[in-house]
Amino acid sequence: MIAKINKIFKRLFIFFIFLSLIQFVNCENDEKKDNNQDGTQEKSNIKVSVIIPVYNSAEFIERSLGSALEQTLKEIEIIVVDDHSTDNTLEIINKHKDDPRLKIIALEKNQGAGIARNIGMKAAVGEFIGFIDSDDYADKRFYEFLYKYSKDKDMVRGIFVYGTNLSDKIRHHSEYNIYGGTYDSIWRREFINKYNIQYGVDRKVGEDVIFRSAFMEKNPRVAKAPDEGIYYYYKRREGSLMNFGKDYLKNEDNVSYEQKKSKFSPMLICSMAFVVLFIIVIVVSIKLSKRKNKEQNYNRMEEEEETSELIINYN
Repeated sequence: MIAKINKIFKRLFIFFIFLSLIQFVNCENDEKKDNNQDGTQEKSNIKVSVIIPVYNSAEFIERSLGSALEQTLKEIEIIVVDDHSTDNTLEIINKHKDDPRLKIIALEKNQGAGIARNIGMKAAVGEFIGFIDSDDYADKRFYEFLYKYSKDKDMVRGIFVYGTNLSDKIRHHSEYNIYGGTYDSIWRREFINKYNIQYGVDRKVGEDVIFRSAFMEKNPRVAKAPDEGIYYYYKRREGSLMNFGKDYLKNEDNVSYEQKKSKFSPMLICSMAFVVLFIIVIVVSIKLSKRKNKEQNYNRMEEEEETSELIINYN
């Protein structure tokens, strides 16, 4: 009986190994497919695509858009995504529509800053992607300066000024609680597309944290630009797409969950499942083998006892 069970188990063992290998290969192919999604880069001489999501930003958009249009980097495109503003924001933007560097995308309904940025990234053709919020602005040399340090890098990080003028303290993300922002850096588009990195879309604030965390988890090559007086000017207003307040702090737990969850890729899950299954099969195999050996030893002892009795009776 044990011999039959062992034979069946051996067949099941081979079957499970074969099944696990197939699943492993499928997982690997699925991950490659995900990584290659939108991975083919459109040939372009654009070095940086600057994305500006806007919503009811009439008071600030002229300065914000102007700082993008005045960039000294010639190979640049500016993509403005209007998230269905109800004021005259779009009218102000359209004054610049004849500028060949400018792409204007007007959404038919309000969808949030995360989706607006994701739409802008899909429309981008630049080697790198930068972001400016509608109430912020950048030094006119900002993107040319960052691009100078971008060779063989996936991300170049600059410096931002928080406040209204240069007398305000200059801070890096590591020194300020507004960590996870994306506005003071440029991001290689090929790297973003390879790993299908997007902004979070299920909250009004915190989308930057999801994007930055997902990007950094893929071990990018990062450069930090030196302080040469070329800054991104971070502002804050009520209702801003980048207004970090109580709502942001309330979402910290959700963001942490997203960061942890994103670490478990399909490939990793498949690999773990394969290892667990293999260990289970080995353990069961060892137990059955021990049981078989025990039964064989028991049968051998019985045979030896019977032989001994026969010898005694014969004598």
